[in-house]
Amino acid sequence: ISFGTFYSDDGHVDINQMYEGKAEITSDVDARISQLILKQVTMRESRRIKCRVQIPGDDMGQTSATTLLVVLVAPSAPVCRIQGTAEYGYNLSLTCASDEGSPVPTYQWQSYDVRNVLRSFPPKTTEKDGVLSLFNVSSDTSGYYICTATNKIRSATCNLTLAV
Repeated sequence: ISFGTFYSDDGHVDINQMYEGKAEITSDVDARISQLILKQVTMRESRRIKCRVQIPGDDMGQTSATTLLVVLVAPSAPVCRIQGTAEYGYNLSLTCASDEGSPVPTYQWQSYDVRNVLRSFPPKTTEKDGVLSLFNVSSDTSGYYICTATNKIRSATCNLTLAV
């Protein structure tokens, strides 16, 4: 997606309609400087951005440069869900996912027993990408589960109560 184009012959700037009011290009041809100014950025603007220079009759040297724009967004409050049947002997998955976050959040689960004491997970439990898989559940699996979504901006949590 092009944000816009600056024309040095008349100083005219074309801004992509999608970025009207959000993007501005300023250039000083004599100083050989051009600036792309983005306002109110969202995750949609995270991308590689390329600046290309065209000089009539001159194709020598470096005519373009690229940079990476990463818009940082804190994780949105994750949603915790139980998938499966919370009955003795069944397998369950506890899922945790945030709708937003840049960079993409990592997820970590913690388990507390019915007395609200932190505990380790039962044997064979797996945890990957926000999914905590519990196998052959029993009343000992009952308790409180907290998921924390974290990226370099901050963390957000959700929790659920599991009664087997």
